[in-house]
Amino acid sequence: MVNVPAGALRPAQIAALRDHVRIAGAGLIVSGGDSSFGPGGYEKSPLEGGGHQRKYHAPGVGIVQVGAVGDPEGETLVLVEIVHLNQGALAQARKEALKLDERAYEVSDVYQQTPPAERA
Repeated sequence: MVNVPAGALRPAQIAALRDHVRIAGAGLIVSGGDSSFGPGGYEKSPLEGGGHQRKYHAPGVGIVQVGAVGDPEGETLVLVEIVHLNQGALAQARKEALKLDERAYEVSDVYQQTPPAERA
């Protein structure tokens, strides 16, 4: 979202965004401006606080570290090894990921509102 005030969203939209991030594990990127964050009316809204992450990228690699912001109980994930999969291993990993995706549709009302994973 780029400089979107909270008043531009219906309460149901804000709740859906919150659930999509917190329950379904989706990401939400907010770009600041005079109508975002506190000045935009998000203070004390369902989108305020919790779930903020800082991601570190390395050129040619991608995300190498993800850490919680403002949450002393939050975990930090650090890339410690890069493994290049052969075609067979990659196909198996895709197969397992699609199984997890299918299972999520069975158990999560929020996940059911997202598009399914694309098959390669």
